[in-house]
Amino acid sequence: YGIFALVVLGIVNFLVKLVSSKMPVPLFAVVYLGVAFATVLVLFLMNRSPISFPQNTLPITLIACIILGVGLFSVATAFSLGLGSKVVTVVNMNTLVTVLLLVLLLGEKLTPKIGAGILFALISLYLLTS
Repeated sequence: YGIFALVVLGIVNFLVKLVSSKMPVPLFAVVYLGVAFATVLVLFLMNRSPISFPQNTLPITLIACIILGVGLFSVATAFSLGLGSKVVTVVNMNTLVTVLLLVLLLGEKLTPKIGAGILFALISLYLLTS
């Protein structure tokens, strides 16, 4: 699923750049999130998953949704204002934030390989945006 997501989200970023400067960002964000919600809802219903939020996970889920909406709006705005290759490079460095939070808050181990990957990601960020 990870590789599939990489390809699909890469295509999505291209399409976002393609339309982001041609329509108002708020309108784009509403349509984008609305269709994405409907798609996920159909997949959820097809999967016949039970509707339950174990261990009080609903508040965290709602916070994640709000942050996603703000993030999407920010990405679309950045694409409408800047060079797509730079925007997508910076935005996809969100991996660094995720790894940092996983290590600091969930106690996941930072292996030498992961550390090297973070270093290379930071170097690529510098090279692609300077």
